[in-house]
Amino acid sequence: MEIKNIKIRIDRKNVLKRLGHRLKTETDERINRLIDEQINEAYSMIEPYCVYKDLDIAHVKDDEIKLKNAFLIKSSNLAKILRKADKATLIAITIGDELERRTGDLLVDAIRDAIGSEAVEELANEVNRQITKRAKLAGYKTLFRFSVGYGGWDLKDQKKILGVLKAKRIKLGKGCIMHPRKSVTALIGWERK
Repeated sequence: MEIKNIKIRIDRKNVLKRLGHRLKTETDERINRLIDEQINEAYSMIEPYCVYKDLDIAHVKDDEIKLKNAFLIKSSNLAKILRKADKATLIAITIGDELERRTGDLLVDAIRDAIGSEAVEELANEVNRQITKRAKLAGYKTLFRFSVGYGGWDLKDQKKILGVLKAKRIKLGKGCIMHPRKSVTALIGWERK
């Protein structure tokens, strides 16, 4: 399933944090203005896109999870989270690649990179909220969203996830790095209430 036209909000404070700014100190007015301008411009450049698929969990063991009609995941950390789950949603999201094009201005490019990171995280949060609502209606609660590459979940599984989801707008490069760069794959477990 695809979700398009998802609305997200980019928070300037979070962009500043991503730039390494301590929020207790003052920010140069020129920098604040530039960040606000880039956030406003980013809204027209971002193309939020999500594909997802709900799957039954065949089994969870100490260090592996078998997704029914899909594939096996090796991760003891994810297995701990999913030990009582019987369903999961695989997701792949991206904000597109227009924001990552370089302008030649180092400061603007750094700000856009931080905005892109914040935007894709907010997109993941919004998709998570929508999946949580669906799960709740079905009598489930959702568990911690777990992304590929964390907690021992091998990056090579990106290929399996993108294949299962038929994610048309996300490609894999060397080392299983996604393109566009501001993309995320993850799994959200469902546990009966």
